[in-house]
Amino acid sequence: MHEYCACIGKGFGVRLNVNLGCLRGFDAAARSLSFTLAAKELGVTQGAVSRQVAMLEQDLGVQLFNRLTRRIELTTAGRDFHEAVRTSLYVLERGVQSLRSAAPDESLKVSVLPTVGAVWLMPRLHKFVRANGGVDVRIVTSIEAADFSNGDLDVAIRVGSPPGSDLPARAPRIDIEMVNDWAGVESRPLFRDALVPVVSARVWRQALDRTPTAILSSMPLIHVSSRRYGWPDWLAAQGISLSDQGGPEFGHFFMALDEARAGRGVALVPDIVLRDMDGRRQLQVLPFPIIESAGSYHALVRRDQAKKPKVARFLAWLETEAAELKARAQASDAPALSTSTGDAQY
Repeated sequence: MHEYCACIGKGFGVRLNVNLGCLRGFDAAARSLSFTLAAKELGVTQGAVSRQVAMLEQDLGVQLFNRLTRRIELTTAGRDFHEAVRTSLYVLERGVQSLRSAAPDESLKVSVLPTVGAVWLMPRLHKFVRANGGVDVRIVTSIEAADFSNGDLDVAIRVGSPPGSDLPARAPRIDIEMVNDWAGVESRPLFRDALVPVVSARVWRQALDRTPTAILSSMPLIHVSSRRYGWPDWLAAQGISLSDQGGPEFGHFFMALDEARAGRGVALVPDIVLRDMDGRRQLQVLPFPIIESAGSYHALVRRDQAKKPKVARFLAWLETEAAELKARAQASDAPALSTSTGDAQY
């Protein structure tokens, strides 16, 4: 593998040689605030991203991240430097694109929610790439509203309810904005959003004859900031009334799952993220009736771009993979309600 260096500096005679791979690792980690998700995005190990960032910090002589117990956050210097890195990588990408302008444009930019991208899209993307070898798929992760205004984005995967959706009564709300402007944008439904409570498999084994509600009421509830209505709405839909149990709050579902896996509470997460994730055997879904949220996962695309060959092929592939997931979900719903056999284990 070749190594390239980027020169960043101000004024004349100031040159700082930085490995481009370190910059990409830092950029991915800064966007997702996770070495694990950055590694999945770049197709490397978590340790590789961590080493890239450490090397960059050593070269710069500045700490870019605060490494907390179960998460990372950018320092002030890290936020400032990330702006410079994003600009630099953008300029480099534009330069590469201009060099390739004589050839057909076969790149495809896809924006996806971080946890769904890491545990569902990225692990199976190789199948699309192998079948469409001429397409360079570029994945970016974000929980922000998709922005198609500058023509840079081809497809986005978001969760929510497009205009005119018929929502089920008393369904848990989704307070995430799907797209910043629906004009000229169409949505393709992919799969449901159904929140399920999960605990450590160890906690489940030790529960003996306790009911799922008793387990739920005895542990802290783990919250995710992007789903502030998750627990209140889910409990109300189940007809369960609990005293205030507090509990930690995290920015992403994968962080909440780590906390649940460690036995420190009950996480409420979309069932999609459990089906293929690493470490799913260490988690147990508490057997409550499945309740779908007030919204679902959709592929978003500009209407005037949907028939472009590369976009049409990707959308068709997404719909095929989503159909497989839906079939698996339907097959597992019935045993997932068992209260004695542990069939709901992921």
